[in-house]
Amino acid sequence: MLLADEPTAALDPGHQFRIMMLLRAEAVERHRAAVVVLHDLSLAALCNDLVLLMPDLRVIAGDVATILTPFLLREAHGVPFAVTQAAGTPVVLPQCPTMIQSGN
Repeated sequence: MLLADEPTAALDPGHQFRIMMLLRAEAVERHRAAVVVLHDLSLAALCNDLVLLMPDLRVIAGDVATILTPFLLREAHGVPFAVTQAAGTPVVLPQCPTMIQSGN
């Protein structure tokens, strides 16, 4: 199994895709699974077959379309999300939660 924690952090999109494709190719070549931790949910949707969310120490896993839904994303991250499609791939956008005025 290949394990990678945020391998694309701080990279521009071209390098992000290159890293993700290298991980996929390595996993396929070695007949292994690649487990990649990503906070970029749109990149996760674009480059992975299966995704996993962990709200409140529970594990929810499945295919991209089943797991990356506004309801499950809000449950996992505590903020609302919009999920749309672009070129057949989910695009995941966090929505700014309503700000509560502190009175200052």
